[in-house]
Amino acid sequence: MGPKMKTSCQSNGPSETCHPCELTLQAKDLKLCDNKCICVSDLRDCEADSSQYNPVSLNISCYLNDLCLLSYSWNPELVNCEDTTYSFILNFSTERHHCPGVLNGFANFNLTLRRRGRQLGDKGWFGPHLVDMVHAVKAPVPTITTVKSSDDSLSMSWTGDIGHEKCQVRYRVSTDHSWTQVPEDVPVNYGQSVDYVIKGLQPYTNYCVSLVCVGETGQPSEWSDEIPVMTLERAPSKGLEVCYHLRPPSSSSRHHHLILMWKALNMHEATGRILGYRVAYTSRTDGGGLSQNVTFNTTEMKTELNVWEQEGEVTVTAFNSAGSSPPSLLRIHPLPPQAMSTVRSLWVRSRGDFLVVQWDNSSLPVSGFAIEWTSHTNPESKHWRWVDGHSRSADLTEHILPLQTYTVSIYPIYHSLCGPPQSLPVGLEHGVHSKPDKLHIVVTGDVVTAGWEWVMDGSHIRVDGYRLELRHGRQEQVFPVWPDVRQHTFPKLQPHTTYSVHLLADNLTQNIITFTVVGYLEAIATATSLISLSLVLGLFAILYKTLYKDYILSQVANPQASQLGQWLLKPHTEEVVEKNILKLEDFLVTDLQVGRCFTEPDPESPCPSEEEDKSTCFILSLPRNESTGPAILLCCSGCEESFIGRLESSRVPSENSQIKSTLGCCPGCIQTWAPPRLVFTVGNTIECDNDYIVNTFAVQH
Repeated sequence: MGPKMKTSCQSNGPSETCHPCELTLQAKDLKLCDNKCICVSDLRDCEADSSQYNPVSLNISCYLNDLCLLSYSWNPELVNCEDTTYSFILNFSTERHHCPGVLNGFANFNLTLRRRGRQLGDKGWFGPHLVDMVHAVKAPVPTITTVKSSDDSLSMSWTGDIGHEKCQVRYRVSTDHSWTQVPEDVPVNYGQSVDYVIKGLQPYTNYCVSLVCVGETGQPSEWSDEIPVMTLERAPSKGLEVCYHLRPPSSSSRHHHLILMWKALNMHEATGRILGYRVAYTSRTDGGGLSQNVTFNTTEMKTELNVWEQEGEVTVTAFNSAGSSPPSLLRIHPLPPQAMSTVRSLWVRSRGDFLVVQWDNSSLPVSGFAIEWTSHTNPESKHWRWVDGHSRSADLTEHILPLQTYTVSIYPIYHSLCGPPQSLPVGLEHGVHSKPDKLHIVVTGDVVTAGWEWVMDGSHIRVDGYRLELRHGRQEQVFPVWPDVRQHTFPKLQPHTTYSVHLLADNLTQNIITFTVVGYLEAIATATSLISLSLVLGLFAILYKTLYKDYILSQVANPQASQLGQWLLKPHTEEVVEKNILKLEDFLVTDLQVGRCFTEPDPESPCPSEEEDKSTCFILSLPRNESTGPAILLCCSGCEESFIGRLESSRVPSENSQIKSTLGCCPGCIQTWAPPRLVFTVGNTIECDNDYIVNTFAVQH
């Protein structure tokens, strides 16, 4: 019976190309040849020809039991283990009588390995290799029994085996290929349990641990099996990066629309599995008024809420099973800040199983961009990626499935402010699902403006980009067409020249419009005709209005043509003037008399004569209090061109105050009368302009 062979192909690193192959020989499989100094695993090898040997370096390791483990590194001259069989030849310096007993801790022999391939002629000899069992025997492989973890440490246990004197521990992050070996040795005794703690680890991280032990012969054992273990969670160590966008209230609501977004913490910052985010908004009020307080949890990284027209504060925290992150505080002002522009020239291209998002950031003073993509079949599931402000593209490699339509949105971010998004519908099969259509042009002189509309594309054709071309013969002007652009102008065209405007998808023309630029003289003639037509229409409108007013509308009486009308329109109301302005509604008119003034006039205050038939007198009843006098009489001499005046004052006149009375333009005088305790002195008359004259009067008690 041949030796038992097992293959274990393990990679120690991403650049490792050498694969070890292990062969196992059991002592019971050895057979004695006629030459008593040779033991073989296959009797066909008893007559081995040493001249055919090809020396190969072998790593020999044997356990203390009746097994001998032979291993070597991969050699280009060897085929793989699955296609090859091997046999062992052990050559001793003295005769042997029983081969199964030759594998012990004191034997010395030369080992030769013979390979036999499945193909004809595929065979070879490797060796001989001197084996000294005293130095080749290794300690038994230890076995890790338990592993426990905290947020920053691992505690492992194992039991000492025969020949174990000391052990060494190593560990690594499961995604890393390099090991960290603990510097100190751990002493062990046979049959005793050993505990060891690895400290200084990262929380919520997958690790692999292993150990090796050294026996009395000084040969270390093989490394034990790797045991995977994860450290426990810790409260997030860093606050969130939060930005906000405030939309002004609509016509039907007084509430602002607040949009909050934040960047997810990475694994080292989260130190655990983030279960959600807690958002708290509080409005700030003056004088202890009502305030708005809102607190809620969400699993998304964007939320929207309506807030009052008041200053407010927002705090956002991330939390896991161990606790919450430090809060991120934002102060929200009721007036929207300066609006940020959206990104320009947004486009998305499909590249096999992922999407490439591209945009232009040259005109935006930003600190970063947030990219959101959502499936139309599952709009509640949103995925995010944040990039720095210098980026112009990003690859979306995760959560992108075929036969799905996604809405990809990109937000510009400037520290705590985030701008409005620019969005596109996309898919893996056809890229962007919208296209420019309905091309039209407007020609004005030597300038042509081309316009189009963006519509959903149902043709299911992948397009990497659209462009607009203006062609004349072999001359071309090219303009790229992006979803944020709806028109483009081509200036300084040649007169009497035919051009064509082409809308292309990649290199295929989708729409085409041909036009001819009119000459400058024709354009001037056209403009002159339009101006002349406008003048004629304006003159006709003026004549029509005049004729309609004079011959169609009925005559309306003119109040100024009669004495009664003049009396009604322009009474000269005497002003009791004060620099403070009186309001008419503060007074109550108790009497109105046309003609003569009241009796008992003040001899120092002139009164209109009896011949003055056109004079008008007003009696104003003032409020009765200690600071005012009795009623004041204002007399206005009649004037042919006078109008009814008005008093302007905010309160009752007091001593040495001024009252201003505004009357219709009139060269006449103002006459005043008052009871004995009030004296009115006529002030200077200010010459009027086209409408009014202002007279000022001093009042004395």
